[in-house]
Amino acid sequence: MHVKVYWNSLVLALVIFVCGCVGQDLGEAEEIAKSNRSVSVETKTLEGRIVARVNAQRRAAGLQSLSYSSELSGLARRHSEYLIGVFEKRGKRVVNHKGGGKRSRIMMGDYRMYETGENVAYVWGYKDDLALRFTRNWMKSPLHKKNILRRWSHTGVGVARGSDNTVYATQLFGFDGGM
Repeated sequence: MHVKVYWNSLVLALVIFVCGCVGQDLGEAEEIAKSNRSVSVETKTLEGRIVARVNAQRRAAGLQSLSYSSELSGLARRHSEYLIGVFEKRGKRVVNHKGGGKRSRIMMGDYRMYETGENVAYVWGYKDDLALRFTRNWMKSPLHKKNILRRWSHTGVGVARGSDNTVYATQLFGFDGGM
């Protein structure tokens, strides 16, 4: 069996200066928040709201919603925490996919995904709807938007917050071949 792994090499650190408000599927966000008991409620809620907003974008494009995976969220959260650690140590915000190959191998081996993808971004200085900011930024970037609207079956989002309120979000995507 031939396995294809797609990684976007272009990473976009996104900061938006425009604020807006759209409706969201709070039921989906609340369900995701309940599934990760050892993570703070604030973190779980933000992760769930990002997944809900991404799924709303997919439905608007005529695609099916992605199934939430707490395992993928755990992998994604560890990457966001790593990026916060780099920022706090160096004082410089960076966005990278370091360890992406390992995350992909874990997704393919442990979680039976045939294809994998990843979006990463950060925002800082905002206290408004961060889920909306992340989703809007990704949808404004052609490569991130393409990733969101691809043929995936599962997703997980992991966020981490720095001491200056910099927030990183990593979203992992997986396709299980329709199983």
